[in-house]
Amino acid sequence: MIKTKGVVHFSLPVTDIQRSLAFYRDILGMEVSEEREMMIFLRTGNDHFMITQAPGPVNVGQKDTDTACHQAFWVDGDKYDDYVQELKDKGINVFFEEDRPPPANFSGRRAYFHDPDMHILEIIDWGNPTK
Repeated sequence: MIKTKGVVHFSLPVTDIQRSLAFYRDILGMEVSEEREMMIFLRTGNDHFMITQAPGPVNVGQKDTDTACHQAFWVDGDKYDDYVQELKDKGINVFFEEDRPPPANFSGRRAYFHDPDMHILEIIDWGNPTK
């Protein structure tokens, strides 16, 4: 069984990213930790989430190549390879893996896959949890 350690970040699809940024930053006091095209990482305390520009109405049946909207779960680095193999052994399609080096937010090895309802999930050997 995979034992997750916590939530790394989650994504909220939005229809107007600048309007949403103004709301989370100016009304709720969140801090911008990183901005990219079509996504903005926000921080509240030690927790992070991101808002992503949805191309239209939110549709759970996402393509394997669209990893912008996903839920990420932190796992122990020394068990990461075993966990990825366990997913594959259980017939779960791990459709994308990468190792994002520092200083990127959320650096580390990651694997993306779907849950039964086609939500994109990620497990991550989070390389810089204090950033």
